[in-house]
Amino acid sequence: MTPPSHPDRRAFLQGTLRTVTAIAVVGGCSSDRPYSDAALAQPALLPVLGAARVREIGHAYRRITPTESAAPALRAAIAHGAQSLRDLPWSPYPSLDALIASDFAEDRVVFPAGWMLSVTEARQCALFTLQG
Repeated sequence: MTPPSHPDRRAFLQGTLRTVTAIAVVGGCSSDRPYSDAALAQPALLPVLGAARVREIGHAYRRITPTESAAPALRAAIAHGAQSLRDLPWSPYPSLDALIASDFAEDRVVFPAGWMLSVTEARQCALFTLQG
């Protein structure tokens, strides 16, 4: 009778290294853009406040935050906020609602056009102004 084969330490470490590398690659290949462009440019405030007011807020935010006046900068800022809420690189991105709630909880608010909004909401309003 032959003894059961057990992996030696070297085989175990190689297998572990392959697993960790695969997880890192999968996490590293995740999208830098966790939300679709269409979803970002449709703030939840739109049905409540209307398009004219959302545009007013968006234009005001773009004026007070010139570094975020273009669509790529706005999308990147929202993605960065979402990335900061992920526990691990391969964990899912938070919903936009969760991102907005986190902004309020962490006092990340702005006051464009006299409205108190989370930075995510204001960025979404700014993206709304840039739609064609």
